[in-house]
This record gives sequence, C-alpha cells and structure tokens, in this order.
Amino acid sequence: MRRVLLAASICLLALLSPYASALDEQIRVGVYENAPIVYSGEKGDWQGMSIEVLKAIAEKEGWSLHFVPCEWHGCVSMLEKGQIDLQVYIAYSKERDLIFDYNQENLLINWGAVFVKPNSEIINITHLKGKKVVMMKKSILPAALKKLLKVLASRIMWERVLTASHPI
Repeated sequence: MRRVLLAASICLLALLSPYASALDEQIRVGVYENAPIVYSGEKGDWQGMSIEVLKAIAEKEGWSLHFVPCEWHGCVSMLEKGQIDLQVYIAYSKERDLIFDYNQENLLINWGAVFVKPNSEIINITHLKGKKVVMMKKSILPAALKKLLKVLASRIMWERVLTASHPI
C-alpha cells in the first residue's frame, strides 16, 4: 500500500510540476492611465477597479504581477508582440478575439466621455453634428459611437490621437 501511495505521489508531482513553475512566474501586465478603471496612485502604485480584481485573482492563483506602464496604443502593440502577458481593460471585438484570449466575465461595459470647453453649446450627443471628435488610436469606442450616431443621423469629423491626455 505504501509503495502505491508513493508511486501515486511521484506521478502527481510529475504531472503538476509544469504548473508549479507557472505559479512562480511573473505576469507582465500592461497598464495605462484610464481612471477609475486603472491609474497610477500617489505613491506610483497602480490602482483602479481592474487592478483590484486582477490583484485578487493573482493572489488566489499565486501569480506575481509586474505592471508595465504604456500608452494605450503601445499596450495593445506590446500584447500583440508578446512583450506583455496581460492587458487590463481591453474592449472586446470580433477582430481582437482572433488575436487575443478574453476572459469570460465582463468587468465593465464599454463607456466613454465627451469633454467640451466651458460655456460650450454641446449639451448632448446630437450636438456633435459637424464637430471634430478626438479618440485614442486603437480604441474600439469610435466604431460603437459611429454606429450610434449613424442611427441619430449625425455627421462628425473624426481624428485619432495617441493618448487620452493629447491636447486638442
């Protein structure tokens, strides 16, 4: 009986050894400024809704997280090239699904914000007709917004920028 238990234990260890090394592996996580989802704190530590969820998963799975700051478009490129292992908060699309593995649970539904100058006459989305709208490169939001605006019969001039903090 002892020999059977010893043999079973050795087989189990042999089967689990590839997974044990993965538990000690450092996971490179692409992060960018997008509060309240992900942002750098006062002490330079990364915070936000997606970070808190990721930290809880990492603790449960025994992962060590290494945060890699990058601009949004840079994060996506790094993920495509395998320079990071994981990207926080990347919206789903059929095209991206061909390249990336997505988790099965949504943390958030895609959202956006429109920022206007003080005393602007833009009060709602229909007031964007004929205006220039600036979006981050590689963002999926323009496609969703264009679809919505097509329904609303608005015409907008589109411009892509590298970051959300890009001056207009």
